[in-house]
Amino acid sequence: MAISKRKSELPAPQRPHQKTPQQLKQWDAYLALCEQREAEAQAKVAHLKRASELASQAGKHAQAQQIRQFAEDVLSRLDPSTSLDVRCKAEAWRQEVLDLAERIDPIPPIILGFSYTNPRQDK
Repeated sequence: MAISKRKSELPAPQRPHQKTPQQLKQWDAYLALCEQREAEAQAKVAHLKRASELASQAGKHAQAQQIRQFAEDVLSRLDPSTSLDVRCKAEAWRQEVLDLAERIDPIPPIILGFSYTNPRQDK
């Protein structure tokens, strides 16, 4: 029994399968659908990231507001007959707490007295 086959017994190499125009259209539609889904997924991820950032900022704002309120409450509870030294220390502590709250959630500066005039309307 011969171990090797003769050349004539080996199968001829297969010719690559040609796709029909219908199959090519289906493939193009599939690729377009994949691109669309990828774009939708990227948009959803971007939306979720932004929502997460906004939620984080809202949490920081609420935390800073609680700290500010705490500092004001502590200072308002001081007895009016408290010594000047204690009042000064309490005011310094209050300022440190407010600075901490400012680092957590800065209060945007408000520009007072700012007015904008349109140069085109002045003519």
